[in-house]
Formats: sequence, structure tokens, C-alpha cells
Amino acid sequence: MAGFARLQPEGDIVPVRADYGHGDKDRPQIGVNPFTTDEPLWYTIPDLIADTLLTGQAPPVLQSFRLIPKRIQPGLKPIRFRGDIEVDPARDDFFKLVVEERKRSQTRTDLTDEERKWFNTGLKTVASSTGYGITAEMIRQDSEPDTVTAYGLGDPFEVDIDHPENPGAFCFPPFAALITGGARLMLATLEPLVTDKGGTYATCDTDSMAIVANQDGGLVPCPGGPERLADGTEAIRALSFADVDEIIGLFDRVHPYDREVVPGPLLEIEVENYETGGERGQLWCLATSAKRYVLWNQTADGIDIRKASKHGLGHLLDPTGQGRRAFTEAAWRIVLAQHLDIEAPEPEWLDRPAVSRLVASTPYLLNLFKTYNQGKDYIDQVKPFGFMLTAAPQRIAGILLGVDRLHLIGPYETDPTKWDNMEWTDIYTGNQHRISRAVDPFDPETVPVQTLRHVIETWATNPEPKSLGPDGKVCARDTRGPLQRRPVRTTHPQVTFIGKESNHLQEAQAGIMGRDEILNEYPDPERDPWQHLVLPAIDL
Repeated sequence: MAGFARLQPEGDIVPVRADYGHGDKDRPQIGVNPFTTDEPLWYTIPDLIADTLLTGQAPPVLQSFRLIPKRIQPGLKPIRFRGDIEVDPARDDFFKLVVEERKRSQTRTDLTDEERKWFNTGLKTVASSTGYGITAEMIRQDSEPDTVTAYGLGDPFEVDIDHPENPGAFCFPPFAALITGGARLMLATLEPLVTDKGGTYATCDTDSMAIVANQDGGLVPCPGGPERLADGTEAIRALSFADVDEIIGLFDRVHPYDREVVPGPLLEIEVENYETGGERGQLWCLATSAKRYVLWNQTADGIDIRKASKHGLGHLLDPTGQGRRAFTEAAWRIVLAQHLDIEAPEPEWLDRPAVSRLVASTPYLLNLFKTYNQGKDYIDQVKPFGFMLTAAPQRIAGILLGVDRLHLIGPYETDPTKWDNMEWTDIYTGNQHRISRAVDPFDPETVPVQTLRHVIETWATNPEPKSLGPDGKVCARDTRGPLQRRPVRTTHPQVTFIGKESNHLQEAQAGIMGRDEILNEYPDPERDPWQHLVLPAIDL
């Protein structure tokens, strides 16, 4: 399967990276959706096998090639990873070995709990970065503009770019594409095994699927569901635990690890599904987007949260003083109370400013504080890799102050009770401001900022624009129910070439940099839409 094929998609379910949202700030996202286009494109063989599984028919291939190893690279030598694990690159599958060593570490008696934690984290990081990361490494140069050669669908072309991207030492995009294609094939193999039994799933990410299931199967209530309970309530069909176990057993045919070291199934049922005594319990799920969900049990004492996704909240500092997990669970309790129509908790921190930590980790970020640093003693300046706080103004704040850009920073302070009364500085003007929770048009020097209440309200209704709702319309904030794949259609020359999307993650998350400053676009002159217009000559 280590190969690629060229086809012209006509409703094929393949990965599609597109601007699914509705604004200039939306960044390209990748979805696995029905895609139709007027020109042939390249896909990995695993993605086309996945397409066949999901659509029931093989796509018409126009051209294909495989990557074939010729020989073992000369000069390879065995090493001892961390001085402990022997690795012979001419014999061993390094990534399989790392996974097995992670499993062995759980039962090693020569490690303390803390050592075991760091050992496990280190092995996971090495496996992720060397197994995938280095094959896709592109290093953005924020220095001199340059002319680069871009490789797209046709002939290579040259383009002037402000921030050229250089490939890393081990960058080889075909390998990176095959790894992600293989992961998608795993999920595409799992999905029909669930849907062919009449089931569905609540969430699905790169390496997991939350299958709707209970002890005996049958209908369960779900807004927008295609089936109905006896009383007319909209519902979906749950699989039984036995159905899920059968599906898990099928995947064990491709179990790649040493059975003595990794005796469990390839697809694991996560620990949150089990009660204290080891019995499989019943979880409930509320999912507001692909990566935002909460799993909980309903008990006699109320709601017992078993797993709470921090996606969309992870950049915020903990306002509770009890740790990030406590904050995430508290946010979900507010959302769950609204969903279950019970009295919502009102934590005393709910109207505090939503504050993030910012690290001056790049020359770009440090340069933003040039005005802030002027006239200050060195000890009071923002220094390389120094910490500070950042608060996002409400949209109306710029209008009140008569400025196009506004972003506030403050000295690093972990006590959330002090955030309201600190002096905050606009990084663009150097002006100092106080912050408030509400808009006061008669006090233009005080900047209204987003509170945690504002953030949680919008976070809880985050739309999933890559999908359609049960009504066939693009998913919006008020969409409820099982989602559908959103068809995508494009025509020549609307396909564009972009660069690395994860540049300046910290700045993007803080709202300091926009899409145009982060994402490179490589316009192919042959695909310029203006070149496809024929204007009649006018005799003046």
C-alpha cells in the first residue's frame, strides 16, 4: 500500500483540505468528505482503499506508482536507546519496538512512579516525532524573502515568497502522507463495521472512535436521530457491548506487536468505560464538535464526569486555583446543566477575564514588545522566553478606542483574583489600560475584555462546518443531532497550494497574528483565474 494514485474525484470520500468556515479568519481544515472536482489529483493508496470501503465502489484510477525499497542503507550501526534499549536499524522496526518498550515500562520494578511517567512520555514523544514529525518537517524562515520552486499538480513553478519554508533534514512528504493515509484507513475500516450493524458513533478523531453502545443495544434518545422511540422521541440505534467486542476482535487479525508484551487488543476500550470494580459501565456523551466532548455517568448523586475534553480551553490559565482538570470539568458542568435543563452552577470565577500565558519564544513575539520595553529597566522588560499574561479585548473595544488592532499584555501573575486590577499594556501602542467586564462608552481608557463566561458560551456551541446537520444544512451553532459528511465541489483553477499550517501556534491562539501572517500561499501563474478571461479588443 506504499503508493499513490491519480484520479478525478466524483463524489469520492477522500481527504479534502478547504476553507469550510465563513470568514477571512478561518483556516483550512481537513475533512474526509465526498469530493468532486474538474481536475485529477493525487491520493495515497490507503485513502483510496478507504474510499472504496466507505462508498462501496473503487474509484477509477488514471495513474499510479509505488515506493519500493531497494536495499538497506550502508553504514547503519546498532545503538542503545537511552543506554538501555538495543536497536539494530538493519533488523528492528524502531517504532514497533518503542511501543513495546512503553508497554514494558508499566511493569518494570526498577522504575519509580515518577521515572515511569517520564520514561513513558519520552518514548511517546520519540515515537511521534521520528515516526511522523520529521518526515513532514518544514521550517519557516521569518527573515529574508526569497524565490522558491513549488511543486504542485503540473510542472514546477517559481514564486516569490516573504517567508520561505525549508524542508527539515529528514523531510520526505510521501512518507508523511502515507502515515496519515494509513491512520485514516484504520478508521475507514472501523466505520462500516459499526454502520453495517445499524450503529453510529458520537465522536471520531485521528486514532479513536466513540461507538454508541449499551449493554443490550437498541434505540436511545438523540435529537435529530433518524429513528423513533415508542413515544415519538427522535433516536439513534446503539450497538450492544457484545457487538463492540466482536468488532474489536476482528482488528486483532492485524495486531502487529509482540503478544507477550502487548497482550491486549489492538483497539482498546478506554479505562473510563469501567467502574471501580472492573465492570463495564454505561457512559453518556455530549459532543459539540469533533474534538470537544464530555463523557459522564448519571448516578444517584448527580453527574460523574469521566472524561472531559479540554480542546478550545487548553490555552486559558486555570481560574479555579485547583488545576486545569478542575477548570475543564467545571466548564463542562455548566454546559451539561444547560443541556439537561437543570440548574447551572455559577462559579465565582465565571466573570473573571479569560487570560492566557504568552511566552516570548520567537523573534517576532519579542519584537512586538519593543514599545513596551522602552524606558524600562532591564529587569522589568519582556525578555527572551519570558512569561507574560495576555487578555483578548471584546470586539467593540477597538471601536471605542478608535484603533484597528488592540492586544493587551500584563506581567505574569498566577493569582486570578489580581487580574482585574492589574495594569495592562497594548502591545501595538504601548498605552496602558485598565480592563473591565462590561462596555462603558464613557470610559474609553478602560478596555472591555472577554470573560470566561463569554468564552464558555461560544465554546459550548462551536459549529462543525466540515459537516452537515440532520436537515442537510451546513452545521451551525444551533445544529443538534447526528451529523453527515459535507460534500465539497471545486473547479479549476480554484485549487490552491499552501504551506505549513502550524506556524506561530502561540501567536495565532492568542489572536496576535492572522491567517495571512501565518499561512504561505504559493500561487501558480498557470492557475491565475485572470489568465482564463478573454477580453474583446475595443477600438478607441
